[in-house]
Formats: sequence, structure tokens, C-alpha cells
Amino acid sequence: MTILEPDPKRPRKILVVDDSPMMLDMTRMALRRAGFEVVTAQNMAALQEAKKRGPFDLVLMDVQMPELLGDQVAKSLARGRDTQAPIFLMSSMEESELRQRCKDAGVAGYILKRDGMAALVRRATEALK
Repeated sequence: MTILEPDPKRPRKILVVDDSPMMLDMTRMALRRAGFEVVTAQNMAALQEAKKRGPFDLVLMDVQMPELLGDQVAKSLARGRDTQAPIFLMSSMEESELRQRCKDAGVAGYILKRDGMAALVRRATEALK
């Protein structure tokens, strides 16, 4: 995955990784309504497949998933050659812990799930400016 130069004719593409089907559906709908193209992955196998649909402009990664820790995957993506796109961690954990996990993983930022979809769309939009 690589970062794309903004193209006004092409919607910005966001990869969303979360183990919750409901969260994926809500996030996909909110981001699509805001004009983004959205690719989702619910587990590690789906993430490997989704990466083939890149490049992505932004990656939103849930932190707490059953088969993987999102911050560890994000750290691997951020430090490897898998993506140059900004990565944001998403979680409902305490903000101070999430902030520290972002710092440790070397990612661009975080989104608190409890702030709702409007905040998620706002943060994604800001990240892509």
C-alpha cells in the first residue's frame, strides 16, 4: 500500500479494520456518506486480502481484536513497506492508554469510538487534508 496524491476526480480511499461487523457497517456507511471510498477487513485474513485493493489514503485500525492487537499490526504497517498512509488507532479504551499505544506504535493518531461516527468522519477528513 502506498499513499496517493490527491485526485479531485477520485474519492479518497480508507481501509477500516475492526472485528465488529456492526462497527464496520456503521463506519463504512458514515465514511461513504462523506464521500470516501471504503474497504473493510474484519480479521487478519481479510486484512491481507484488503491490502491488495490499495493503495489507501488512510488506515483506521481497531486496537482490541480477538486474533490480533491492532496497535501491533499498525506498528508493523507503519514501520514496514505495507503502507505510507497515515494510520489511526480506534478504540473505546481510556484516552490516555490509547494515546500511549499510538505513541508506542508510531502511528499518526487515534479516534475514540465513544465520540461517535460524526467525530470519526471529522478526524478522517482532517487526517486527509
